[in-house]
Amino acid sequence: MAVALKYFQPIKGAKTDFNRAPIRQAIADAIMRTEHCPFGPAMKRARDLTDSAVETLVGTKRETATRGEVQNAVKQAMWNIGAYELAEEYLLYGAGVELVERGLIRADQFTVDGVPRTEVSRVYKWNEEHDCHTIEGLNAWFGGRERDARELIRAAEAQKHVELENAAQEFLGRTGLRMLIVCGPSSSGKTTTANRICGTINDITRGKTTFRPLEVDMFFQPKTSNQRHAYVIDGKEVSDWDYETPFAYGLEALNEVLERIMRGEVVWIPKYDFGTGQIIPNHTEFQALGPNEVLVFDCLHGLYPDLTSAVPNEQKFKLYIEAMNTIHDGERYTRWTDVRLIRRMLRDVATRGQDTLLTLVHWYLVRKGEGSMFPLINTADVRINGGLAYELPIFKMHAERFFRKYLGIFERQSDKQLGDALLRAKRVCALFDKLETATAGQIAQIPPDSIMREFIGGSVYFPKFQYGALDRY
Repeated sequence: MAVALKYFQPIKGAKTDFNRAPIRQAIADAIMRTEHCPFGPAMKRARDLTDSAVETLVGTKRETATRGEVQNAVKQAMWNIGAYELAEEYLLYGAGVELVERGLIRADQFTVDGVPRTEVSRVYKWNEEHDCHTIEGLNAWFGGRERDARELIRAAEAQKHVELENAAQEFLGRTGLRMLIVCGPSSSGKTTTANRICGTINDITRGKTTFRPLEVDMFFQPKTSNQRHAYVIDGKEVSDWDYETPFAYGLEALNEVLERIMRGEVVWIPKYDFGTGQIIPNHTEFQALGPNEVLVFDCLHGLYPDLTSAVPNEQKFKLYIEAMNTIHDGERYTRWTDVRLIRRMLRDVATRGQDTLLTLVHWYLVRKGEGSMFPLINTADVRINGGLAYELPIFKMHAERFFRKYLGIFERQSDKQLGDALLRAKRVCALFDKLETATAGQIAQIPPDSIMREFIGGSVYFPKFQYGALDRY
């Protein structure tokens, strides 16, 4: 017999009596935002989804449900009826509310949809001026009929140089900085951007300011400390582990090291073995930070306060980067998350041995983890665009074959856990259907320090990932 669900445990504070009303309201709000649905029908659907979620929670035979457990139960209820986009909206918004409740951001800082509108408007204006704000305009550049794609590539890369120069000047306008945080959602181009902005600042100061990167991923907790997910594909169970949250890191160990680095001490950095999921302590010596050296913290969750709490805020410069690819496909704007999914799929298969299929089914965890970051966008000192106006025809050349193959695989599966991946594969394939395909000659014009090279090969910053390596997969 199931134990009655009596209490709710929030992130902070004492547990309270369990109440379905706030869950219903949060679901109804997500339905209205996602589907522009009137209040009455939205509330009716929210009531059914709430009942389904509570039934799942009651089945755990516990009296108390945490916020995370409630969110997971609601997500599953939405997935069970195929409402994958609604689940994504519900989780992302809920994560922002949670940060406000914890006092990590003010309510007026919370960007509900995770869109930095000032920067997006600037990106769209540039695309419009260069007639690549639509698929039709972009195809005119790459179709070889009206324009030369090489000109668009040169213009986009020149604009990226200007953005980095401006960010470097913002950095140099501050005093007492000891840490440069480069953060943003997965596959926005953080690593290339970190290298380029450090080089730009070093050039401007004629070598007086230098940078020392800290490999933040070495501070992951053991794999088994993270949540395990499983999917059944063609009758075989596939395991997946959630590394996408800020709590996947050993926060105490990381901040202890940061505090000692800021004191000018020599420290030993652990090594995280991604093969076994285990930590090798005291693996690598990190020399003391010099007086003119700045620590580089390249991390998806760099804005999350708990990750760098040992460093005073006035010593941190936070640069947020997002792949803001504002291009209209004739029906709607292309989704930034789809572009980043393509990027990560290509990079991870070439540099991390990550199967492209698992990248696709894992992506909903990426989106869930980004909910802890998007509400913090307005706490960054600078926000820049990691997208490139010309990138879609190039990604079609390299990634289309993966999505076409997996679309067929997912359509014959019965596991509802794969519905989110199927939705994304369909959307990307529909986008590729509308695009011209870049030629080898056009791709050859992309400079070696471009963000694009991080994902297709040939980057000066990733010498082991040569262009052409993707053809092997």
